[in-house]
Amino acid sequence: MSTFVNLSSVGVSPALPCTAVARTTMAQLTWVGMTTNDITIQGTLDNIALYPTPAWTNISTSHYASSNNGVDGIMVTLLTPVAGLRLSSSAGTYTAGSAYCQLRILQQSVGVG
Repeated sequence: MSTFVNLSSVGVSPALPCTAVARTTMAQLTWVGMTTNDITIQGTLDNIALYPTPAWTNISTSHYASSNNGVDGIMVTLLTPVAGLRLSSSAGTYTAGSAYCQLRILQQSVGVG
């Protein structure tokens, strides 16, 4: 099952909790109605349910923009544990409900047996 969060302003999105024991985490970044933006994917190893101010770090080494990543967006596969993901934007033209960025995550569970 995938979960998602939207970012419709400069700043940071709400955090998406992840299962820190998942084998892989796939993050998909898409743009809806955006023409100008600067987006970075951030992650934390802190449990966001237990820590009110987790330590965030940039997972993506580049800043993504709708203009250079096309209409399909980007897909990032994380092969290390992560407890939470969020979007960070330092610039952009946003309109709530019609121009926003979306971060969707899908995690593969650790096999049992």
